[in-house]
Amino acid sequence: FNRNDWVYDVQWSPDDSQLAVLLSSEIQLLDITTGQSRPVKLPPQEVRGLSWVNRQTLAFSLLHQQQWQLYHYDLVSEQLQLQPGAWAYASYDATTGQVMYVNQQQQLVLADQPLPLQIPPIVAGERRFNFDLLAGQLYFLQKSSPEMLPTFSTIILETPAQRQVESSLQQQNKPQQSTTGFVLIQYDIAQASGKIIQRLAQESIFSIGNDGIYFTVDQAPEADIFLLRLTSEGQ
Repeated sequence: FNRNDWVYDVQWSPDDSQLAVLLSSEIQLLDITTGQSRPVKLPPQEVRGLSWVNRQTLAFSLLHQQQWQLYHYDLVSEQLQLQPGAWAYASYDATTGQVMYVNQQQQLVLADQPLPLQIPPIVAGERRFNFDLLAGQLYFLQKSSPEMLPTFSTIILETPAQRQVESSLQQQNKPQQSTTGFVLIQYDIAQASGKIIQRLAQESIFSIGNDGIYFTVDQAPEADIFLLRLTSEGQ
């Protein structure tokens, strides 16, 4: 985008043809083939919990009657519709049709059943989800501690995409067996069991794709400091 704005979230469409980009007060749709973008026709406002329902529908939450509530936006008709159930947020797996709802008490709910998991915050930075849902697997970050380590087992990254992730994160995440930092957990919803698939030295934004896991790690900005000395004449 040819302007200064804060990007809070980026979500691939189910067919990988578009990116929905969540900015400070709007959503932009970026066509991958042409590189052209267009705004979603909404009044400028804060948007949270962006997700694709299907190829032509976006889901997100807006502040309504002093509560965050779930909306759907049809990209064809350009119509916005408040969803029933008074849900605060919802994350959709467009490939399977599964929906992970978040109620007003910030509990995760799948198929009308609350999940026995505590994942604070539900929306990291008050805008994007701190979890991802794909094919019956829930992925989320959790702060590592000696107390939680026995709960989850560590697996070896085996696929080429996973090995690439492991290689790219080695410098940020040494030592691998540290009990401090963060861990990325893959939780099998049907089996109600989870496993650690990556250890991180710092909190990172992540997304799950068909070819692997994408991480974003903030780097400290660099700056040059200049000293201007004034002469006695003020020049």
